[in-house]
Amino acid sequence: MIYSEWKKYLFKTFNGSRVSKYLICILLLAAILRFSGIFWGIPVFDSLVQNYHPDEPKIIKGAFQFPQHILRNNDLRYPTFYSYFLGTLSIPAKIFFKLLEMPDEKSLIFVSVFARFVTVLLGLGAVFLTFKLGKKLYEEKAGLLSALFLSLSLYHIQSSGWAALDAVNSFFIVLTLLLAYQLYENSSAKLYLITGISLGILIGTKYNGVAVLPAILILHFYKYKQNNSASIFNAALSKKLWLLLITSVIVFIMTTPGVILKPEAFKESISGLINLGPGKKYRIISDPNFYFSIIRNYFTATDLFLTFTMFLGLIFPIRKLWDKEVPIIFAVILFFFAFGALASRQLIAVLPLTSILAAQAVLYLYKKMPTGMKAVLNIVLVLWLIFSIVFNSYAVFQRLNDTRTAAAHYIDKNIAAGSSIGAGSIGNYQRWSWMMPKIDPLKYKIADPLEKPEFIILTSYDYTKMEGALLSGKLHDYNWDKNYSTEWYMNIPPSHDVFLFYEDILNGKGNKFKYRLLKKFEKKIYIPIEFPPPQIRIYQRSDNI
Repeated sequence: MIYSEWKKYLFKTFNGSRVSKYLICILLLAAILRFSGIFWGIPVFDSLVQNYHPDEPKIIKGAFQFPQHILRNNDLRYPTFYSYFLGTLSIPAKIFFKLLEMPDEKSLIFVSVFARFVTVLLGLGAVFLTFKLGKKLYEEKAGLLSALFLSLSLYHIQSSGWAALDAVNSFFIVLTLLLAYQLYENSSAKLYLITGISLGILIGTKYNGVAVLPAILILHFYKYKQNNSASIFNAALSKKLWLLLITSVIVFIMTTPGVILKPEAFKESISGLINLGPGKKYRIISDPNFYFSIIRNYFTATDLFLTFTMFLGLIFPIRKLWDKEVPIIFAVILFFFAFGALASRQLIAVLPLTSILAAQAVLYLYKKMPTGMKAVLNIVLVLWLIFSIVFNSYAVFQRLNDTRTAAAHYIDKNIAAGSSIGAGSIGNYQRWSWMMPKIDPLKYKIADPLEKPEFIILTSYDYTKMEGALLSGKLHDYNWDKNYSTEWYMNIPPSHDVFLFYEDILNGKGNKFKYRLLKKFEKKIYIPIEFPPPQIRIYQRSDNI
């Protein structure tokens, strides 16, 4: 039944009209940009490549180990819907690979590429659904412009090419809200049930999806008041509403069973998320940095034009359609205040909604402008379109020839087998494999740099922060001031020996650690892409210790 309804829905959308042709062009553009980065950081063509995304391996691991992962998983910082969804879809291929006795490494590569392919499709789905929601709230032009804005949003493009959660989250956010707005037209129990399923999947994709619930409640109360002229209290007791809420909880538990099977692990995972540290200094709403960081993060995730037009859509009621605009504006503001100061990627989820706000702001102003100004705005839009296509294309280009891959080849060819290489964490200062070039542990001895190995590898992901720390004035005899502990991962500052190590290496002190720079790999990054190729320095020990 649901499939047949969606089939009719899609047929009505792509009916050969001029609007459908524009939409197809937008989706093709979105697809080209999103598929172009699908092989980044996966060893399909080069065995010395490894995954350079910090979070994606967690999702792929859950998919690869499904269904055994359900009982093994103790890391519940992320819900598991998407991992298990991918795992379910890839079961036939995994069975086939087992029959062929294919090594796990090759099977994992297949799951990684397949997972990214599915994510691209969901990213494109978010573009399509943004068109549908923009059209439902305003008009077809608003839907098309909304889809175009989202299709050219930098961080949505990047995230759609990885098996990460943010672009997937954006798909289920706009789907859930689209279903919630349908309640205006058809408040049947069936639609409440479907909306509850979508909400449960949304929260099972990423916990922050629960921020959409207030918008759903607003729409429910609006509809209930419209039909029954009853109080909010009576609306809260509606059986349909409770059907939606209970369904969402059941679906969430089904897709993230670890919350029931391993409650202690779930509690520790959530506690770990809260205590990560980044962004805490922006949590005080009275601090101007809180607001500046939100604007900066949104600007990084999109561009100047989209940032300006989105805020226009938030500042004043464009069309005075309060019953339709309040829920979406409330959802955007809630996301901004709860997550916007943390990182640009936290805002990917609501880029479909901000694209709709930006589109309707542009169209409203266009209709109010005199003819001469309309021509100017048309020129601005064309120039933005050209710039944005070039901008996003170059962002994809910047990921080619990653410095970590180049460094891995240099090490493999120029450093003798059996050598000890400091490519792990440095004391209690954590460094992860995604930051580093791929090093064969069977060929080389991977060591802690504090153990004075023959070679040491530093990347800008670790030494840039350390350069700032050494000049910060927050060190006392190489011990970090405890008042600023939140500036470090998990609120744990590096130890005395770690700071001393970086002082010796970066500033050439050589008091305890005597190394010379052997090779440097760097790439100029002009566009603020997420997880860019870092600068890499390879040092060789220069004493006789």
